[in-house]
Amino acid sequence: MEQITIGVLVNTHGLRGEVKIKTMTDFPHIRFKKGALVHLHAEEGLLSLKIKSVREQKGLLLVKFDGFDDINQVEKWKGSLLSIDRKDVHELEEDEAYFFELKNCEVFDEEGNKLGIVSEVLDTNANAILRVKGVKGDILIPYVKAFVVSFSREDKKIVVHLVEDMRITIVTLFPEFFDSFVSTSIIKRALDRKQVEFDTVDFRKYTLDKHNHVDDTPCGGGQGMVLSPQPIVDCLKDIRTPDSFVVMMSPQGATFTQKTARQFASEIKHLILLCGHYEGFDERIRSYVDMEISLGDFVLTGGEPAAMVVSDAIIRLLNGVILEESHSDDSFENGLLEYPQYTRPIEFDGKRVPDVLLSGHHENIRKWRLKESLKRTLEKRPDLLKNRDFTKEERKLMEEIKAEYKEQ
Repeated sequence: MEQITIGVLVNTHGLRGEVKIKTMTDFPHIRFKKGALVHLHAEEGLLSLKIKSVREQKGLLLVKFDGFDDINQVEKWKGSLLSIDRKDVHELEEDEAYFFELKNCEVFDEEGNKLGIVSEVLDTNANAILRVKGVKGDILIPYVKAFVVSFSREDKKIVVHLVEDMRITIVTLFPEFFDSFVSTSIIKRALDRKQVEFDTVDFRKYTLDKHNHVDDTPCGGGQGMVLSPQPIVDCLKDIRTPDSFVVMMSPQGATFTQKTARQFASEIKHLILLCGHYEGFDERIRSYVDMEISLGDFVLTGGEPAAMVVSDAIIRLLNGVILEESHSDDSFENGLLEYPQYTRPIEFDGKRVPDVLLSGHHENIRKWRLKESLKRTLEKRPDLLKNRDFTKEERKLMEEIKAEYKEQ
């Protein structure tokens, strides 16, 4: 019987047989409800297990199976996949799809140009995101109506709507936070030239509370105040268009990267950045956003600084804002850290600009820069090299770098 993966057992929890499961299904509360049967792909074969109990914790499910009450019984299952029979999958509407149905679909734009093939479906808190592997690299496309024109289950084909111009809207309690951001340097020039639209919306104006409050105490008790759903949801409903993509700034979100910035800049027409404050958002607000983004594993006083960083990273990549050559060699653009940069004077405080950069020999300069990028990445961010598909030239340079280290 064909199996459909619905999750992976990532670890044990406690000593009484409970396990942590990362879900990989559109219906986690159905697939992993009490009494449900699932198949575990163990070394000894496919095991059918009945769920005895289930609860949520930090984005994972804590599950206990019937007949397994000790950590020693389940510890060997770490990393095992969980699945259901293909026959148990619910039938969907014609324009709906399961993650496994989207994988390997061909993706086209509205003019019929092939963009690539879906290599992976990423599950966010709000919706799926298609990772499309194309000739020019990977593209991330949100699987929402604003971007997906049609899906054919029979033809394994997806048609998407690509965008041209961009508008960024910040939903915040503090619009004045962005005054200096839009009135200085490159961002101001981009706005003056109409290369991007940027506006802020104060969601306090949407509150129905007679005292103008937008927050309340947390249910169940606790410290701080929680942002209420009514003003934020009403605000989003008012400003959202078919081209909008709503991103919640949240420490629980996916980490923002240069690749994300480039994909947003090229694929999203109207980006709405939702900024939180206080103890965070009422959980029900999350069903009105398309994605959550984080700058890293730390917490800010509000989402505004993060939204400013995201906006800056995107705007500088828009056509004509800065020269393409100015950011094509940036750190992370090619998966490596940027090579060292120098300017005049040629010698400063006893330290001289490398001779190769003064030689005028463009090919030697290119090779030096590539080698230095590899060296700097190896020294400062070796994690970026772990899954890198090195070119023949890069492999040779890495051998030289490692040989030089041994000689030191």
